[in-house]
Amino acid sequence: MPLLLWLLALLPGIFLILLALALAVRPIYERYSGSREVTCPESNRHVAVTLDAVRAAFTGLSGRPKLRLTGCTLWPERAACVQGCLPQAELPIREAGHESARPAVARKIRHLPIVAAAFAAWCLGVIWHSQYLFRAPWVQAVGLAGLPPRQISRFWAPHLLSIGICFLFAYGVAALLARRSAPGWASGIAVSLLFCCGIALASLAVTNIGDIAPAWLRIEAAYVFLASLLVGAIEGVFLKFPA
Repeated sequence: MPLLLWLLALLPGIFLILLALALAVRPIYERYSGSREVTCPESNRHVAVTLDAVRAAFTGLSGRPKLRLTGCTLWPERAACVQGCLPQAELPIREAGHESARPAVARKIRHLPIVAAAFAAWCLGVIWHSQYLFRAPWVQAVGLAGLPPRQISRFWAPHLLSIGICFLFAYGVAALLARRSAPGWASGIAVSLLFCCGIALASLAVTNIGDIAPAWLRIEAAYVFLASLLVGAIEGVFLKFPA
C-alpha cells in the first residue's frame, strides 16, 4: 500500500510539472510560430519565412531564444543563405508586417495569489491529516498503523511533495484563469474543479482503483475537493483587483 500511495502522489506531480513546462513554453511558441513577411537582405525582395518555433520555445526557457528558419518562399534555390533576415523575423508578427497578429494573454500571471492559494491548500492538508481529524484512519489505510506517531511525523518527503503539488496546481489554475474574461470566486472555483477532475482522471487511468483502500480514497478525495475550492476561490477573487 505505501508503494501505491507514492505512485498516486507522484503521478499528479509529474502531470503538473509537464503542465507547468507546457504553460511556460507556450507564449514563446506562439510568438515565433506562423509565417511572417520580411525583406530578404540578399535579393531585396519581400518573402514569407517561418521560424523553428519549437526550438525557440525550449531554448527561450533558459535565456534568449535561439532562432533559425525552417522555410522561405525563396527556398530551395536559396536554402544555403546565411539567414540574415532573422532580426526582422524575430519581431512580433504585427510589427513584421504580417496581416494578423496573435491575441495576447488576457492577464499576466500574478505570483502573490498563487503563493497564498498554495499555502492555504497546504495548511488545509496539514489540518486535514492531523490527529484532530483524519490521521488515525489515514495511517490505518496506508498500512502505517504499527509505527509510532513521532516517527510518522518525521517523514519529510510527503510534506515536501505535497508543497510542490500545491504550488504546481495553483500555477496551473492561475494560467487557465488568466485567459478567462470574467474573473471572480465562482469562475475560479469552476476552473479549479475542472482542472482537478482532469488530473484525477489522468491518475486513475494508469492506476488500478481496486487496489486503493476505500478509506484512504474517501479521505484524500474530500481533501482534494476542498483544496480545489480554496485555490480557485482565492485566485479568482485576486484577479478581480488590478495588478
